[in-house]
Amino acid sequence: MKWPGRPATRRATTSGGPSRWTKTWLGAASRAGDLQPYLEADILFHRTLLEASGNEMLAALADVVAEVLSGRTLHGLMPATPEPGAIRLHADVAQAVQARDADAAHRAMSEIITEATGAMLAGGS
Repeated sequence: MKWPGRPATRRATTSGGPSRWTKTWLGAASRAGDLQPYLEADILFHRTLLEASGNEMLAALADVVAEVLSGRTLHGLMPATPEPGAIRLHADVAQAVQARDADAAHRAMSEIITEATGAMLAGGS
């Protein structure tokens, strides 16, 4: 699956991007087995990035993305312990946004979407 957000990541990176969630995200994601803070930080991460894109259509998807993430957790399609690879990819996006590297942010976000899609198709795990 190809993520169509390269222009959005470019706008987010040139605007200075969402730095407020970096510590929240990494702190929550590091607590093994506690999915609620992880979910809340993941929703904040994606909402902030969508809003920072400067694209009203992408920003309008923030609630949809929040519901998908919540549903994935509610229906057991998330591993009990967040995958280290997924945490790394989110950190890669955050670092790329802060470095204003739209191409790196796009690559990492595309990998997140591929990983999440694969996990959901596999039924969680």
